[in-house]
Amino acid sequence: MRARRHVLSIDDGPFDKYRDREALLVGVVTAGGDLVEGVLTTRVPVDGDRITERMAEWTARSRFRPVLRAVLINGLTTAGLSVVDLTELSRLLDLPAISVQRRPPRSAEVLRALEAAGLPERGALLERAGPSHLAGEVSFFCAGVDPAAARAIIEAESGRSNLPEGLRLAHIIAQGLVLGESRGRA
Repeated sequence: MRARRHVLSIDDGPFDKYRDREALLVGVVTAGGDLVEGVLTTRVPVDGDRITERMAEWTARSRFRPVLRAVLINGLTTAGLSVVDLTELSRLLDLPAISVQRRPPRSAEVLRALEAAGLPERGALLERAGPSHLAGEVSFFCAGVDPAAARAIIEAESGRSNLPEGLRLAHIIAQGLVLGESRGRA
């Protein structure tokens, strides 16, 4: 593999919160908005704890780890109510960690869901993410990088979509693997 700098973009696949014990995570490694270098998959517990550590371990074991310059995730929650600690993910990987989403954050809704599920302690991780920022039409949180540099990474990784291409592809691939075909938007 050439010594280029890449980004790992992670999204979860669809799951039935009443039936499924695990959710699929898909990672897509890109270099810019038009070059895909690889795909990674793993499974994580639905609403599980330690999601940050699991993501870090999964990423660290990847053959792509030496060339990564950032990790992007689709939102602060994954696999249901598993809340990613961006600061810890950045620290564990020694990489910028950026949470990107199409809509402005709805922290109050997530906090209510965490409370209803008996997981109120995870709300502190949402607050730890700090303020949200804008990059074009998407919102993002970042750790291990200042907002201007995170915005530059998001913009460099975007193609025709508002979302970085790796996140869009991770979403499509996860849906295709779980449902047999993709539908909807990331």
